[in-house]
Amino acid sequence: DNFAGCLLMPRKLIYAAWAEFRSDDQAVAISELREQYSDLLAVDPFMYRGKIMTDTSDKENAIKEEFCRPLASRFQVSPEAMRIRLEKLELIVKEKSAMLF
Repeated sequence: DNFAGCLLMPRKLIYAAWAEFRSDDQAVAISELREQYSDLLAVDPFMYRGKIMTDTSDKENAIKEEFCRPLASRFQVSPEAMRIRLEKLELIVKEKSAMLF
């Protein structure tokens, strides 16, 4: 799976697409995505992929995949594959680390 992800979504192309998609090269934290997709989380019961999501990690993965959907379609891969690749490249993180400048 890792090899296929690297083959279909090369690091260099992902970084270039990310810079266009985000207008910067900064990682995005799950807290930012929760705010951006708060309307998605407000739906009760929370459904994703035809299942009711009750676990917090399932909800977070669903939010991340919604966020990844435009990039996934650009690379012609699933939102789940794009989410995994972006997490491995640390473009989607649990929380941003403090920066000095």
